[in-house]
Amino acid sequence: MKTEDYIVKLNKISPFEGEFLERIREEARADGIPVMLRETSQFLAMLIKAKAPKNFLEIGTAVGYSGSIMLKFGDSESKLTTLEIEEDSIARAKDNFKSQNYEYRVRIFSGDASEIIPVMSGKFDFIFLDGPKSKYYEYYPYLKKMLVSGGVLVADNVLFRDLISGAIKPHHRVQTIVNNMREFLDNLVADEDFLTTIYNIGDGLSVSIKIKG
Repeated sequence: MKTEDYIVKLNKISPFEGEFLERIREEARADGIPVMLRETSQFLAMLIKAKAPKNFLEIGTAVGYSGSIMLKFGDSESKLTTLEIEEDSIARAKDNFKSQNYEYRVRIFSGDASEIIPVMSGKFDFIFLDGPKSKYYEYYPYLKKMLVSGGVLVADNVLFRDLISGAIKPHHRVQTIVNNMREFLDNLVADEDFLTTIYNIGDGLSVSIKIKG
């Protein structure tokens, strides 16, 4: 076997979603609805399996793919609170949750996360941030307050098409997103209440464990 063949083999992902979740992901992508890349979702599943969270908060429901991964690999009695602004996506997510008998474990808030998050209450031991990329820095202080000590904050797409590093000059249309994402990451990494690692998985994934507060 050639070395390059061996490397490709190592990078292959073992089946983990199951047929139904794989179909959700493929149908969403075919319809132009953004969902996590497969390698990102597997990493998320492994992290959740290791932590076994009981109370999830998700910013960006889409069609329920990532939420389903959380409920599938989390504690068997885990609950999900999730936010989504697109009504069509909410309807599809509800159908997908119901098909997996998750409907009684899910609470969906419909509307703009920028309006909902500041007035939310409750505590969560796992927060998955996958909403508007330019708003991560805005949500961060509120999410931090809602995360319990020892809880995990995961943010997707934090490398944003490899534009965050500065190696590639961003087009002016996405400059605001790039600037705001950099601010989010700077604040997150500098925050001594968190232990943060940024992984070059998919479009970039930050994982932060709250060690104080």
